[in-house]
Amino acid sequence: MGMLLGGVLLVSLVLVLLGVVHQLLGSARDARRYPPLGQLVDVGGYRLHLLCTGEGRPTVVLDSGLPGTCLSWTYVQPELVRFTRVCSYDRAGLGWSDASPHPRTSKQMVEELRRLLANAGIKPPYVLVGHSFGAFTVRLFAALNSNEVVGLVLVDPLHTREWLEMAEQQRRNIYRAARLCRYGTLL
Repeated sequence: MGMLLGGVLLVSLVLVLLGVVHQLLGSARDARRYPPLGQLVDVGGYRLHLLCTGEGRPTVVLDSGLPGTCLSWTYVQPELVRFTRVCSYDRAGLGWSDASPHPRTSKQMVEELRRLLANAGIKPPYVLVGHSFGAFTVRLFAALNSNEVVGLVLVDPLHTREWLEMAEQQRRNIYRAARLCRYGTLL
């Protein structure tokens, strides 16, 4: 019985190690095959991906819905570039951006966006465009940095009540989804 258990443990360990090696090799291959479209900007020990195109002022800043990235704006950004400079980005932990060591609060996301723009040398004034969940971030950014924002565009925005006053079933679904994400991370 002891040898059987030892054999099962050894096979399990080898399979886990093979999985880790496979993931590392796949991640390295993907990084070579699909480099960031824009630049990676340090925002305090981790980097966020920023894609800026065009020229002019004010700069239009595009913030996608969950779990979108700069790729969500693939068809929009080239159209806006005809008029001014346009920047889209990947929130921490999405797309080409590093994960953040900080809790994912709206205020933290706004601070990361503020640091991203400042550290990349993207000066105000800004026209902020927020889609769905991104509307939370751009509205809070505008409230906290009103002297830097000259316009706000909300595309299919979520109303704050949709998050603050959600039904119990919606709340359970969100917690279940978050738990599944944590399990996925562990795997």
